[in-house]
Amino acid sequence: MQPDIYPMPIEPPTNIKSHQLFFDQGETFEAPGVSGRMDRTPLAGGGFLYRLEFKASEDCELNYHITFTEPWLGLAFHLQGHSVMLQNDGQETNLNPDNAVLMRVDMASSAFRLTKGVLIRHVGVSMSLQDLESAVGSINDHSLQTFRQPYGEAIIADSMAPTKRMQKLASSLFSSNAQGLFYPLKLEGVARLLLAAALEQYSQASSDKNKLSVIESEVFKKTTEYIQGKLSSPISIERLAEQHDLNNNRLNWIFKQQTGTTVADYIRNERLNAAHTKLLESSLPVKQIALQVGYEHTGNFSRAYKKKFGESPSRTQQK
Repeated sequence: MQPDIYPMPIEPPTNIKSHQLFFDQGETFEAPGVSGRMDRTPLAGGGFLYRLEFKASEDCELNYHITFTEPWLGLAFHLQGHSVMLQNDGQETNLNPDNAVLMRVDMASSAFRLTKGVLIRHVGVSMSLQDLESAVGSINDHSLQTFRQPYGEAIIADSMAPTKRMQKLASSLFSSNAQGLFYPLKLEGVARLLLAAALEQYSQASSDKNKLSVIESEVFKKTTEYIQGKLSSPISIERLAEQHDLNNNRLNWIFKQQTGTTVADYIRNERLNAAHTKLLESSLPVKQIALQVGYEHTGNFSRAYKKKFGESPSRTQQK
């Protein structure tokens, strides 16, 4: 059931259309620029599982509304495709198979910025803090403490790297064998396992960040700055480690604490993100853009780009 009043939707740029999605309505939705299917499943222990598959027929924004009226938290990420999640305080978060978000947005409006033709397979699990604490006990003095602020004030969207276990659990929620007498019971169990895995990953990452010494934090800062300035050139992980008198394993450990990924994965993601921006903002040939972000072979670049963003570089550039 819809509440009587929804917050004002985010105003998109003048050349981008905006559509509405209510998470408490129907299984099939269609707007002039977006069509797809959604399943919102209440969980017996409290909370909801959201599964969506949708595609935009034009570049647009899809405003969505969640109907909690008390402090809550939720996990959201895309198993396939990519979008940008927008908050009306200006926060922007990339959603893709490599980046999930633990979030709580109260009375503010949120939106997905969608790219024409990109199929998105999205999964989310949300739960009130009261239901969460009924299941696990108090979360005082915990990394989730920030989610306990009074209702109506929170706009939280913290990025995290989904683990392989999270991705496997989420994939099983879209299984083609989704049927049978006990399927609802399995669905409930997988959804709660997925949220638990995400909370464990978030808590561990928050704890690990605090384990870095001042020197290690400075190593991370200087290394990422160096990488950003050298995306067009070969980058040796061994050389990066030697610059700080470290071995490869130690440098990878520092990066995993800060980003959830290895140095090599971090470099690849930064190169592809830089390429995505260049493709949208320039008309340079794909081959030249690939070289600018460190890919000598256009075929390797195109495969890596499509795996991350769900479309070819030339398709992105057409926009």
